[in-house]
Amino acid sequence: MYSSYSRYSLCAVLVLSLLVLLGCKPERPKIPANERGQMTRSQPTKDQNTARKRQILQPLVLPKEARGIVLAKGENLTITAGDFVDALLDQPLSLRVRYQNPDRWKEFLMDMIAFELMGRNATEMGLNRDEALLHSYKKTVFDQHLRVLSERAVSPSDILDAEIDRAYEERPSITVEPASAKVYVYESRDFNQAKATLAYLLAVDTEYADSSDEERAAIRLERFRERVRELGDDFKFAESDGDAGYIGEDGTSTSLASDRQVIPPVVAKQIFEDQRAGAIYYNKEENAPYRRIGFLIVGVESVSPSKQISKEDARTKIRNLLLAERRNLRQNEIKKELLEGTQMQVDEAAFKKAFGSVNPTPKSKPKPKPKLTPIRPSSRPTIGVKHRTDLKQLEKLIDDNPRNAVRKGQPQ
Repeated sequence: MYSSYSRYSLCAVLVLSLLVLLGCKPERPKIPANERGQMTRSQPTKDQNTARKRQILQPLVLPKEARGIVLAKGENLTITAGDFVDALLDQPLSLRVRYQNPDRWKEFLMDMIAFELMGRNATEMGLNRDEALLHSYKKTVFDQHLRVLSERAVSPSDILDAEIDRAYEERPSITVEPASAKVYVYESRDFNQAKATLAYLLAVDTEYADSSDEERAAIRLERFRERVRELGDDFKFAESDGDAGYIGEDGTSTSLASDRQVIPPVVAKQIFEDQRAGAIYYNKEENAPYRRIGFLIVGVESVSPSKQISKEDARTKIRNLLLAERRNLRQNEIKKELLEGTQMQVDEAAFKKAFGSVNPTPKSKPKPKPKLTPIRPSSRPTIGVKHRTDLKQLEKLIDDNPRNAVRKGQPQ
């Protein structure tokens, strides 16, 4: 009875001791990431982002007395050096880099003037001008107003028939319709499934041996359409309605949004050379040299060679092309006329006073990389070994070292 009670008491004491030890376990210090040998990238703070943003145009950090210098004035508009600096620093990174050279600062000032005038005209025409667009010249209102003015200035009737005839003769690229082929493309990593699909398609030749080539081609294409419905995920190239898609002579898509590579060029070349509707092209073996991700089967519905577009068929296309070019040219002319006709005057002397003594930030020389000494790991095992520094032993080693005799005041 007593021994049993003692065992239970001893177990209880051991459990309580273990819990106390676990609860009092000191918190391990957090080791920095670089000391753990892990590569991390710290996120810049807001202040760091601001400093980095202004560093690109460091020469434009003007003293307070220079910010009030008037650079341009007129038509109830005033642009000071401070306005100029703030506008430039608010531009996207790509534009700040462009205007890092002081030779382009005058160009930016003229763009500021053009935007202010254009914004006023847009407001008078009923277009909203948001406060956020105050110092930005390539924004929605600016482009929208230019587009409205150019469309009013150039209408489709301004494109003469003689210009269309001349473009038809001088621009062959817009008068030729490139060759295309309407195809189904089947790709699969499952070689057995691919062989079964191919056998199903090729069986038409024996099942309908008495039919004409055109009839057999139509039946094969119909079986392709069945496979599109059954194995849609494996058909990498088909329209949303299950119809075939168009490719060019290089095997890229001409009917989808992106001109991605649909089939290997060597297969496309063979298709356009044969020009056989209903033909089927496939890997002769599992590891065919032109296969991309698996077994490839291409069914051809039709092949259209390149052809010259008649002048009447190309007339609308050419007219729209010339109209877009003419309106774009007119937008540039409107901007130039706006600047030439304004009563705002740029004070060249004030501009030189504010920025004349400012030089571009010189490129700093790259700092030499510190020489890193590789750490050679000890050949002795360190697992389970407690490392403890004996300060007294360390002091004794220093005192006994002859190199430290002078520092200690001892004779060498």
